[in-house]
Amino acid sequence: MPFSIKGARTLRKRDRKHTKTERFREFLAEAEDILNAMGNGLISLGRCLKAGAVDHAVLNAVFRSAHTLKGMCVLFDFKEMASLSHAMEDTLDMLRMGKASFTDEVFDAMMRAHELMVKIVAAKGDGSFVQEIEGLKLRLRACCKPVEYAETDAIDKGLKAVLTEYEMHRLAENVRAGKSVWSINVGFPVTDFEKGYLSLTGVLKTEAEVIATLPSERTRPEMICFDVLAGTLRDGDFLSNLLKDFSPVAVRLVAGPSAPQPPSGIEAAGQPKSPSTGYTLRRLGGMVRVNIEKLDRVLNIISELGVMGAEVSRMAAKYKGPRATACCEELSRINKNIGKKLSELRGAVLDVRMAPIGTLFNRFGTVLNRLSREMGKEVSMETRGDETELDKVIIEDLADPLMHIIRNMVDHGIEPPRARVALGKSVCGTVTLSAYQKGGHVVVEVKDDGAGIGVESIKARAVEKGILTAKEAAGLTRKEALDLIFLPGFSTKETVTETSGRGFGMDVVRENVSRLRGSIDIDTVEGRGTRFILTIPATLARAAPPRCTRP
Repeated sequence: MPFSIKGARTLRKRDRKHTKTERFREFLAEAEDILNAMGNGLISLGRCLKAGAVDHAVLNAVFRSAHTLKGMCVLFDFKEMASLSHAMEDTLDMLRMGKASFTDEVFDAMMRAHELMVKIVAAKGDGSFVQEIEGLKLRLRACCKPVEYAETDAIDKGLKAVLTEYEMHRLAENVRAGKSVWSINVGFPVTDFEKGYLSLTGVLKTEAEVIATLPSERTRPEMICFDVLAGTLRDGDFLSNLLKDFSPVAVRLVAGPSAPQPPSGIEAAGQPKSPSTGYTLRRLGGMVRVNIEKLDRVLNIISELGVMGAEVSRMAAKYKGPRATACCEELSRINKNIGKKLSELRGAVLDVRMAPIGTLFNRFGTVLNRLSREMGKEVSMETRGDETELDKVIIEDLADPLMHIIRNMVDHGIEPPRARVALGKSVCGTVTLSAYQKGGHVVVEVKDDGAGIGVESIKARAVEKGILTAKEAAGLTRKEALDLIFLPGFSTKETVTETSGRGFGMDVVRENVSRLRGSIDIDTVEGRGTRFILTIPATLARAAPPRCTRP
């Protein structure tokens, strides 16, 4: 008995440890997704900074990412990252509330904080980052200088009473900018509310800033009515015409030029007669994370079932002919149906392994932004074919090869701004990531509009490094010369930097692509750019059912 109790305790400890490990893996996966979204939002904010106008929807999205990440880190006792994400959240909150100015210094500090958080997640809890975190926290506080702003008295007190601090700030900013704030009353059936609301606000955002959504007293059991506050330079007639498909709507001016001063605010500003209908914890996206090892186990079971099915087919075939019975015929028919269903199940499991390559492309936005800043260049990223699907394992294995290629493009290919202008090019260079299906393979292309690769300079460098003789170099074809860049230790750069010049990277690219049973080709035109073409299988999983062979 004591042995059994001890054994049970050991099993419980193992189960708890396994559960904790699984939950930590889920946390890391969720943190990666949040950081990817945050990075893309920060890049958009960087463009806004250059344009001189902040997109508050993007700013709010980045703020929500930082807030969510902080909560997750606290929950999983990831104290270092919780501290940094909290500092990031504070900075973003000051910006969205108009309490600090959005400057290049603030943007650079936030990008550095994001890069460090990515580094922490990649370390999976190993290593200490306390010193780096404390330095960045001090930098965020120092560069985010508070600014004073005066509130406007042109806003009705009744309206102020029902708005949050942020909504009040955005309303005041719209009024100060000379915009009119309109109350748009509309209602949708309970069964169609979410779809109708998203459609309405989607149309409205093309011409106005949606400031707040307030409940309306007109709400009935079968109809949910509400007031949307929107700031715009357009007039009421234009808004009514814009929203004519969402009948009936009532548009009324509540703040801004020529706005009346109602004694008790707009109708929607009153307290609703009944509480809201509550909330749901159901995820809006029909997506769940599945450990790839679990899918592999399912595929193995399917393969074993296929082997058993082949054995049944062999037995059924053995008794065909004069000795066949109705039972054997029925067994053969059932086995064929089982085989068909196994094939369908196998295909469904393989499909679950697939993921859009856009999830990988989106990761490179922040990397490209950092590299361009470090090298004093302006580089933007474009993506095409984001919906093209690849095996999740292949997507992860492609991350490093694509990283090396992009790094080399920014360092070697894209010219500095002045050089590009002198060549008649735009100041900002472009790196384009694209993917498309080609039979059972997927073609991934990485292209830049930079200086291209000089074939003769590659040959000269190979001769200089003693890789080839002058005679051998002269006899190389164009493709053979370009393939030299994949040799270990080969680099066309004269000086070594943190980014490149050591000759390591492109040989690893070819090695990793070959490991995926793929190939890599180069297409380049001097002065116009370079294109790397990776052709790889759509999936590495092998789960074809064994064919039944006659005995």
